[in-house]
This record gives sequence, C-alpha cells and structure tokens, in this order.
Amino acid sequence: MSNTFHALAAFARLGWRETASDRFGLLARVILYSLPVLIYSAIWQATPLAGSGVSAEEATWYVMATEAIIFAPGYVFREVEEDIRTGAIEAALTRPVDYALARIAEETGGTLLRLAVLGTYGGVLAWFATGMVPFAWSALPAVWTAAGFGALLALLVQVAIGFLTVWVGNPAPAYWIWQKLVFVLGGLFLPLTLYPAWLADIGRLTPCAAILFHPASLVFDASPAAIVHVLSWQVLWLAAAAVLVAAVAGAATRRLVREGI
Repeated sequence: MSNTFHALAAFARLGWRETASDRFGLLARVILYSLPVLIYSAIWQATPLAGSGVSAEEATWYVMATEAIIFAPGYVFREVEEDIRTGAIEAALTRPVDYALARIAEETGGTLLRLAVLGTYGGVLAWFATGMVPFAWSALPAVWTAAGFGALLALLVQVAIGFLTVWVGNPAPAYWIWQKLVFVLGGLFLPLTLYPAWLADIGRLTPCAAILFHPASLVFDASPAAIVHVLSWQVLWLAAAAVLVAAVAGAATRRLVREGI
C-alpha cells in the first residue's frame, strides 16, 4: 500500500512539473480564461440585477470561480484516448501501478497547478474589477478545497469518458454532450439561483452542480453550514465518480486484454 501511495505521489509530482514547464500553455490558458471573466464582469455591471439576490460584484466572482474550475482539468479524455489508440496503454497495463490510478494521479498534479494559477490570477482580476472580496479570509481554505474537489470531479468523469474509446473509437461526442450538460446544469455563467425553479432543482441534484455551482456558490454564502453542505455533496459525487471510473476502466482493461487494441 505504501509503495502504491509513493508511486502515485510521484505521478502527481510529474504532472505538476510537466504543467509548470509548459509556460506558454499556462500563459495561453490564462489569456483565454481572462476573456469570459472580463466580458461577464462587464455584462453583470450593465445588467439590472435588482430583486435577484445576486449583486454584480458577486456575479463577477461567481464566473471567475466557475471558469477557473472548468479550465483547470483541460482535455484529459484525449490523453486516455491517445494511449488506447496508439497502444501505449498495453505497456502501461504491465506496470505494478494501475493505469487508471496513475493517469488520474498525474493529471491531478497538473490540474491542481492550473487551478492554483487560474484561481490566484482570477481572484486578483475579480478584485480589481469589483473592488471587493465576497467572503471572509478565514473561509479561503474551504473555498480552495471546494474548487479543487470540483476540478477533480470533472477530471474523473473525463477519464471515464476517455476509456469509452475501447468501445466507440472516438469519445469526443460523449465528452461534448457531457460538457454542455455541465455548462447548463452546473451553472457556468449563471448561478442556479437565477434559473427557473424546476431546472435549478434538477441541476442541484446532478454532479454538474457539484463541479461548478456548489463550490462557486460560496461566493454568496461561505458560512460554516454552507461549506459543509457544499463539501458533503462533492464528496458524495466524488465517491460515485470513483466507482464509475473503476467500473469503466475495469471493463475496458478486460476487453483490451481479451481482444487487444
């Protein structure tokens, strides 16, 4: 068990170092991330929000948070797809460390670094745009934890989608459908509190909300009760996603061993 833990930690450090060395990629991601934050900040400043319960400043911080979470994992499913298509996964399956766990650990390292860069930059950007921070500094560790859980949940689902390559050849359509569901039911640009009640109720019960809305909603309420509520939903969906990845990866591995690439 300890050897597996140390191996996974090494994979995570590798992912962190690879992401850190890709400075141009990080810079490009920061630039792309800036555009929707600035655009929606301007939209919220110009849009009357009276009676909605959401101020323009809070809405700007909300979009900053959701965009940071959605940008952090990148397109992990493509990495899994490429390993399967090229046959690189065959060599990986002979390693003592499970391929899926190793891939998740490596991508987690890179995802956390991207989230740290985007979250820090986005926080400064939102502060300059709004002149305020919507939560107490004491809530910052919980906010970071919730954002990290959201990004990790998105990462796990992407890994599961990547394994669909074994059956469908091209998992991109499944990813695009999933991505659009996250955008809508997760409340990427609009908090679910501004949705019609029936749609908001559906969204809150999905993993999409655990990825985006729940962690970003701490912008509106970062009380201890709200933090416990958010983290509880995220832990629940993280456990479900872990089971999903284990099931899909296990089935894909058995098929690869039986039939080959």
